[in-house]
Amino acid sequence: MFQATLEAKTREAEGKIDTVKTNRERAQAANEKLSAEMAELEELLARGDEAVKEVEEKARRIEKERKELDKQATEVSSKLVEEEEACQQLANATRKLEGDVKRFKEDVQNMEEK
Repeated sequence: MFQATLEAKTREAEGKIDTVKTNRERAQAANEKLSAEMAELEELLARGDEAVKEVEEKARRIEKERKELDKQATEVSSKLVEEEEACQQLANATRKLEGDVKRFKEDVQNMEEK
């Protein structure tokens, strides 16, 4: 029963890891998109003064969004590490439990043989 609980928790942790990885990939994709927009705006600025204020405002907005996405990516990475550690702990507990079960079975067999 305890082993089944550990296995269920392991599956749950692995599911969370997949979710965190997906969220991280989304944040990275959005960050790449914003970086491309930023480069485009910087190129526009280099060509002339027309609509400079509008472009600067867009650049500030994009930079703000980029910082927020960087923050989210960092948080997601931290969560991923935590989930991977939790999964490893569950796997270790499962291995220990399996060893204990094997030892108990051997003890029972030894007792029955006596």
